[in-house]
Amino acid sequence: MTMSNKSLLGSILVGIGIVWLLDSFGVIDAPSFAQWLPIILIAFGVWRLLASQFKALIEAIILIGSGVTIGLLQLDIIDMRQIVRAFWPIILILIGLLVLNSGNGKKVEKGESEKKGGDN
Repeated sequence: MTMSNKSLLGSILVGIGIVWLLDSFGVIDAPSFAQWLPIILIAFGVWRLLASQFKALIEAIILIGSGVTIGLLQLDIIDMRQIVRAFWPIILILIGLLVLNSGNGKKVEKGESEKKGGDN
């Protein structure tokens, strides 16, 4: 993630946090924020996935998954018991994806490639 993307993400998160905090203490009334949060998370996850050319897969999965989960909770399609029961398997899956994704950018050193091809 480049610095401008980090700045944009950080600014958005701080702004959302401030609105949410002020709403929690009754300073402002932001009832539509909770309704829009799943859509915002899903849209940002899709944008992040496309902007990174599918390299930020784990980050996008977390954002999209969070948005879908919050949306399903708001619609009473799932409840907190189901989320708690699925939490650790989902964490395990995400860790596995992270491990699989981390090995994609390995560089082969020049000396190793010469050893493999030099014995012929």
